[in-house]
Amino acid sequence: MFQPVAPNISSDFMPTVLVLASGRGERFAASGGQGNKLHALLDGKRVIDWTVWQQGPVAGAMLGDLGADVIKIEDKDGGDFGRAMYAINGMSTADQPNAYFEVNNRNKKSVAIDLRTPKGREIVQQLIAGADIFIHNFRPG
Repeated sequence: MFQPVAPNISSDFMPTVLVLASGRGERFAASGGQGNKLHALLDGKRVIDWTVWQQGPVAGAMLGDLGADVIKIEDKDGGDFGRAMYAINGMSTADQPNAYFEVNNRNKKSVAIDLRTPKGREIVQQLIAGADIFIHNFRPG
C-alpha cells in the first residue's frame, strides 16, 4: 500500500505540487529472511519515471525492484490514467486498492505536478537534472 511522501522540493513550489504516494518497500534476500537485506544492482541510483498506462510504469517498477530510487511524475489533475483503470471498467476502488496501479507502480514515490505552469515545468527540469536515469513513454513532440 502506498504511503504519503514529500520529495526534496523547495517550499516555493509547494502550491504547484500535490504529493500522492510512495510504495518503496524493503528488499530482503529470499533465503536470508528478515535480517538479511538484499544488495540491489541499482542502489543509490535515482530514476525519474514520466510514464503512463502499463509499459512505461512496469519498466520503472522493474528499476525499483533492482534498488533504484524511482520518482514517478504525474499530472496534478487526475494523475496516471492507471489510477482510474477499475473505474473505467465500472468497478469501485473506494474500499480496496487499485491492484492494476499498485502493481505497475510498486517501489516508487509519486508526485503530481501542475505541468501547465512555469513552476511545474521547472520542478520537472530540476528532478530530471538530479537523476541518473530518465524514462518516458510519450511520442516525440
